[in-house]
Amino acid sequence: MDVDDLLAELGDLPGSDGRQRSGAAGGVSTASRPVITSQPAQRAQQPPPRAPPPEVNRSNTGVRRNTSGKCEVDDLLGDLGDLGGMPTSSSGGRGRQPTTSTPVGASTSRCISLVIGGSQLPRGRNGGAAGMQHCCDNLRCTKCDFKVVWFHDQGWTSAVDYMFFRNNFPTADKLAPELRRSPTCSAYCCQCSWRNATAGQRVDFGGDLRWVCAGHAL
Repeated sequence: MDVDDLLAELGDLPGSDGRQRSGAAGGVSTASRPVITSQPAQRAQQPPPRAPPPEVNRSNTGVRRNTSGKCEVDDLLGDLGDLGGMPTSSSGGRGRQPTTSTPVGASTSRCISLVIGGSQLPRGRNGGAAGMQHCCDNLRCTKCDFKVVWFHDQGWTSAVDYMFFRNNFPTADKLAPELRRSPTCSAYCCQCSWRNATAGQRVDFGGDLRWVCAGHAL
């Protein structure tokens, strides 16, 4: 077999081309060039999506509510309701003698003359019934701005003073050590003043007591 026949057989092999045959004819072997394939460009890494902002639980009026569903305004009004008013006990209960309160928005009328008195006298607006004296049951002090409270069939001892009421009012449990059993007597006090009353006593604003009628619902 001569060289031409050998080249012809090599030309029939896959991947052979004319250059290989011509190179072989010249006695030089040429290697095939590597095929370069283009790779797609790698995409830039995108940042993770941001989490949505937390939802705020609001009512139709736009008032924020806490996790228990209770309106914060209700909490604030509850705290303000503990200022003044009827005496409270250290355990969270109310005092011995509850006082009446005037409903919000109700029409009110004040006593014609302010009277305090013992437990045997009727309570309510004084001057509402002709010829009948009533002890006001909605008193407020204009000096300390607290509601006046009282204890039926009780009287203050002689040991009480301004600092005693300043530090202990309106907690009934703290006021109780200076109360003594006294039938037909009522022990009145606010944060700055106190008084024992048996018979009906008129209270003049110009005196030492700065108590006024806060109004009675009609």
